[in-house]
Amino acid sequence: MLLDSVEDPTVKKSMELLRPAQLKLIDAFAETRTLPDNISTEFVNTMSEVLSGLEKITVTAASLRTALVSGGAAATVSELRRRFDEYLSAMTKGRTRRRSGSFWNNEIWAFRAHA
Repeated sequence: MLLDSVEDPTVKKSMELLRPAQLKLIDAFAETRTLPDNISTEFVNTMSEVLSGLEKITVTAASLRTALVSGGAAATVSELRRRFDEYLSAMTKGRTRRRSGSFWNNEIWAFRAHA
């Protein structure tokens, strides 16, 4: 059943967003068609991420810079954190939330930076 999930086209699309080390774990599982002898936390977390459905959100350097300097370039750490959080909220607004709770702890998004 887990193997069938990894071979699902929707899951394969999510796999494109994984880091190379994570992709290697899933590829090894798919190739051998057996679970690893030692199921690591990294394997479990990777499977959880990919099965929950990752969603690509493109972040450009220009849009991030604009968000961080809005209201002035000089800012406290807490002000920059607030601006960054607002930026992420705006980037993910209207997208499907697969988990409840705060952004930092429970939601899984795949961000890709572009210049």
